Amino acid sequence: MSEILHAVEMRASPAEIFRALTSDTGPDAWWSSDAVKMRVVHHEDGARVSWRCTDGPPDWIGTEIAFDLAPSGHETVVHLAHRGWRGPSIFLARCATKWARFLLALKRFVETPEPTDLHVP
Repeated sequence: MSEILHAVEMRASPAEIFRALTSDTGPDAWWSSDAVKMRVVHHEDGARVSWRCTDGPPDWIGTEIAFDLAPSGHETVVHLAHRGWRGPSIFLARCATKWARFLLALKRFVETPEPTDLHVP
């Protein structure tokens, strides 16, 4: 079996990143794919989230995506592992690139604070 592995440091707490991975609206803000359906199959608050692909491209169905969150000083290292691929392929290589882009989008999402006062004078 083949797998995709990435690690990205983010200036956010494990709890903030965990919320971005598990809340109803969190993933929509940084990861968007109408072609793939996921469900959470395992989680440890603030430390790990695992998704399983239930629908989408045939190569994705049944694969598992794990996000492990490791505190590192004032940052959190997000380790992504997308496991269960049938074997190496061009599609897997393209997905590895897309996961890098999605992780950078997650990084922007958790590092960019929301405006606290939106009223216009």
